[in-house]
Amino acid sequence: MIFNKKLFRGLLLLGVMFVTGCSTNQMNVSASYGSRNITSQVVHTAAQQIGRPYKLGGTTPRSGFDCSGLIYWAYQQHGIQVPRVTVAQAKAGERAPKNSLRPGDILVFRSKNAPNGLHTGVYMGGNKFIHAPNSRSQVKVEPLKGSYWGKHFLQARRIVGSNYAGR
Repeated sequence: MIFNKKLFRGLLLLGVMFVTGCSTNQMNVSASYGSRNITSQVVHTAAQQIGRPYKLGGTTPRSGFDCSGLIYWAYQQHGIQVPRVTVAQAKAGERAPKNSLRPGDILVFRSKNAPNGLHTGVYMGGNKFIHAPNSRSQVKVEPLKGSYWGKHFLQARRIVGSNYAGR
């Protein structure tokens, strides 16, 4: 029997999604591993961390994540370097229009509760984003429009597809 690494990874991904209750519609990604683009892979990687604890300065599943640490780690898993801190993430890549957000875009919010006044999350499509909100919470999915976060949306940054990607 010939071992097909891509097929195995695709089946493993589908199994993880089944066990964790994630559907391809929830994550806005294709079920076929080979046809998924890099931003869908980044979104899926971030989604696998749902339920992990918030940890100020955290950048790993073991320690937990803060908002920028989750984005930094998820992109890093796919060989894409993004800045570690929120202020720098808010300047990375290119500005993306709010009316045409794509999965993988970094969302930047104004937040008086954040140490530097900014908060970040990663857009997953379908008006939802993944983030590590605060020390009283954990990594989770929330709606963008019609929520606290929608009212505090500042901008979106597109990493993949910009001249910045892969640096």
